[in-house]
Amino acid sequence: MRWLDIKAVKQEIQAAPEQCSFKYFLGILVSYSAFYYLPLFKPEAKPSVHDWIRGLIYFVIAVAGTIYCHWANGGHRGMHFLQRFFPVAWVMGWRYGFLEAFIWLVWLLAIVPFFSVVGLGDQKILQRVVLTALMAICFVLMYYRIGGHLRDLANSDNT
Repeated sequence: MRWLDIKAVKQEIQAAPEQCSFKYFLGILVSYSAFYYLPLFKPEAKPSVHDWIRGLIYFVIAVAGTIYCHWANGGHRGMHFLQRFFPVAWVMGWRYGFLEAFIWLVWLLAIVPFFSVVGLGDQKILQRVVLTALMAICFVLMYYRIGGHLRDLANSDNT
């Protein structure tokens, strides 16, 4: 991976555009995900241990999920990863966004009151862990489905 040598990057693109595109896309994703998910870059608030763990879980899911999707598309031998990934991820992102909104609604209207009824209303850490786990499961399922659709598209190239 080149950091400053644009001439070398252009040569890489010409020699192997799929491989070149994916590794730079993954580099951008890792950088963005680290900035977005990890509290290291949010100096305005003092992050808790839970914030760090949640951020690390989401960071790992984003990076591993994208690598899984690349693999499902055929890896370095696959074709048109970015052209497929972005539209499929867009649609699946919206679908899972609605699912996450539904989970938040159920969380606020049913689960939080349930915690209070059973005497766990003051257990904020437990509540945060449960919600983080639910959202992480959604995130994993979203990448799993994106990978499935990319695999379908890659297999349609081989028929």
